[in-house]
Amino acid sequence: MDIPIPVLAEPRAVLVIRANGGVKYASLADNESARAFVRKLNPAEETVVMSDRGGFVKAGELPWALPESAGSPPVVSGDLILYENNQIAVYRGGKTTEYSKLASVGRGTEEELAGFFGEGDVTVSFSLEWSE
Repeated sequence: MDIPIPVLAEPRAVLVIRANGGVKYASLADNESARAFVRKLNPAEETVVMSDRGGFVKAGELPWALPESAGSPPVVSGDLILYENNQIAVYRGGKTTEYSKLASVGRGTEEELAGFFGEGDVTVSFSLEWSE
């Protein structure tokens, strides 16, 4: 009689984003930029002051640079992206474009994203939760 061997689930990181008293969870992308971001955040939390830039992103400077991921899937509104190698940004543009995708915040409306991240400068914290 064969006894089934249990499959061990690998822990998965989920990005936790806190801004303006709210919390959102984001699914991390599967690329080198996102993996480097996880390594930098594990186990620390990073706080970034983010500001509106060019009407299509809200970005803030990271204390370190991350590698770009060539061939990342196109990003859409609600994606967290690597912007200029050392900035993290939430993309709020209406069309798809190519940047190194770090995570998907969710597919809420632009108004919902604007409400969560607020107008002007906002302090945003990024951390990880692990699940199986």
